[in-house]
Amino acid sequence: MDISAIRDQALAFRERLGRVKRSTDLSDLADAGWYPFDTLNCFSILDRFLRGPQRELLSLSGGEPMLDLGCGDGDLSFFLESMIPAGPAIHTMDFPASNHNGMGGVYRLREVLESRIQIEPVNLDSQFVLPQARYGLTFFLGVLYHLKNPIYVLEQLAEHSRYCVFSTKISNDAGSTAKLLDTPEDETNFWEFSRIGLERLLKRCGWTVVQFELVTDSKDGHPNGRFYALLKSYWADEDPVYALGEGWHATEHQAWRWTGRTFAATLRRAAGSTTVDLRFHLPEAIVAALGAVTLTAYAGGRKLGSAMFGEAGEHVLSLPLPSGNAGEVEVRWELDKAYPPSASDPRELGVQVCFARGEGEAAPMRVH
Repeated sequence: MDISAIRDQALAFRERLGRVKRSTDLSDLADAGWYPFDTLNCFSILDRFLRGPQRELLSLSGGEPMLDLGCGDGDLSFFLESMIPAGPAIHTMDFPASNHNGMGGVYRLREVLESRIQIEPVNLDSQFVLPQARYGLTFFLGVLYHLKNPIYVLEQLAEHSRYCVFSTKISNDAGSTAKLLDTPEDETNFWEFSRIGLERLLKRCGWTVVQFELVTDSKDGHPNGRFYALLKSYWADEDPVYALGEGWHATEHQAWRWTGRTFAATLRRAAGSTTVDLRFHLPEAIVAALGAVTLTAYAGGRKLGSAMFGEAGEHVLSLPLPSGNAGEVEVRWELDKAYPPSASDPRELGVQVCFARGEGEAAPMRVH
């Protein structure tokens, strides 16, 4: 569905939701009252700047779960559910301590609307964990400048989301700045980004700005306002989608991960695919310490094969898959040895797998 049709549906849903809110009592909540801002207006803004295939916004989710992070009263989540009633799961998250009504509004609406959206509280200023390993499309609107640690949040989202509809406040500063505010009028505001500074932050945290628009706040056209964008993660995989299993260490430098001695992933298998590939880097330090290593792959409890690697550098382990139907296939790789934990690094270290890739480069793991 084109974004213009989504916009029209959002406007109609806003009217319906307004009637529901007016007839729903929130007086029993400690901070009674509905979230006062129009979340669904984002689709009117998106309609102005999205071009090409990105205009079919909801198709970018690829059938994977969607995330509404910083949901307010959940207007956006309930609208998405109304658009795709039998579609992917919709996760709705906010922080009760800073939510306008302690998240009472979103819970009350879920009950009144008989909705199936999944609601979870989250403190984005903590070392939080998202409930889903992979989201096709995330909505992250008007939250970033409220966060104490925007870098951690953006990196987490880039690692777990393929696309993101994003907005935040920006200043008219022409430099590459991000200012930490000193006792602002609204104590929940921590950051003031210039456009250049914001784009640099997004890039460093694993995002590409696909398309964007600047929306001014004031009638005289003063450039202070909002930056709206469609973002694409560096790890957005347009080929077979994978989900990481056991044996992976945290992402480093927004690009690659160390594995342990044993590590696994679930890959999407197309009809007729016969081979599974793993692209990895064998560090010189591992070869110097351990010598040649043997890597073996398994799928469905069956050994696919193995190969020995004795030189540092980039390698590909390509092995035949047993015959099977299209769908998900879990693959497990096992090294015969790995660098053991030490006083300086408590991790067991195997090989490195790079997930950031340029135009035309193959995915690090794929079934073909």
